[in-house]
Amino acid sequence: MNEAFVIGVDIGGTKIRICSARPERPDRILYTITIPTARSFAQAQPDILQAIHILLEGAPVAAIGISSPGPVSRKKGTIGHPTNLHWSQARIVQWLTSLWDCPVALWNDAAAGGICEAQFGSARRHRYALYVSISTGIGTALTLDGWPLPGRHNSEGGRIHLGTDAASPTFEQISSGTAILKRYGRIARDITNKADWHDISARMAVGLHNLIVTTDPDIVVLGGGVSLHHARFLPSLKRELKLCRPMYALPPIVPATHIEHAPLIGAMRAALAEHYENLR
Repeated sequence: MNEAFVIGVDIGGTKIRICSARPERPDRILYTITIPTARSFAQAQPDILQAIHILLEGAPVAAIGISSPGPVSRKKGTIGHPTNLHWSQARIVQWLTSLWDCPVALWNDAAAGGICEAQFGSARRHRYALYVSISTGIGTALTLDGWPLPGRHNSEGGRIHLGTDAASPTFEQISSGTAILKRYGRIARDITNKADWHDISARMAVGLHNLIVTTDPDIVVLGGGVSLHHARFLPSLKRELKLCRPMYALPPIVPATHIEHAPLIGAMRAALAEHYENLR
């Protein structure tokens, strides 16, 4: 009998990544297929299904992990209506469960990234970590002993207001990849001017300072597409954070180990936890 695989599905505003891994090492992705994000869930289903079949090559599935921008409902297994995704109440867990008799886990993408970095990445030697994904938007997760802290909803640190009233900009509105493109006319990858990166760091420091003093983590891990360019802004960011006059010494602030694939790996790890629980 063929050895089973675990499948990861990372849904983004412009692309969906589907990958495979061995259950014993979900942090080692074997193969990845990337497809454009269809406008509706119904339109996306055939492409997702085809990609999974290609990756499996007839092998069984141990578990399927899904990461998606919020809001998501883990209880209902649905993706709500994310800001950068034109899907509404997509019943993705029910759909995949009807096709494969295995655990299917749906997680907010930042929470999944936090799981990955807490168990396999930059925070694996720390009990309590703050994971901040700086990408199209800004997502956050607080993990304790490898898993996100429980809550009624997903952590939304990117939505904190940086001002005195409701009209003040949010952290996401001044520091996300979307905000960078809007302010500088270029995506982060194409910005090489040191003065621009200093400005980006100064704006990023304000929101990050608020998260750090509120949560008091052992370590801060930066993920997401913008963090691919951490060499351009991290030294300046740390200097700017010190100017915010934190009450205590700053925790280590480091880039993620699995910057691009953290949500995939974390979602697969979470789905496997349900798989192994079922085997008991």
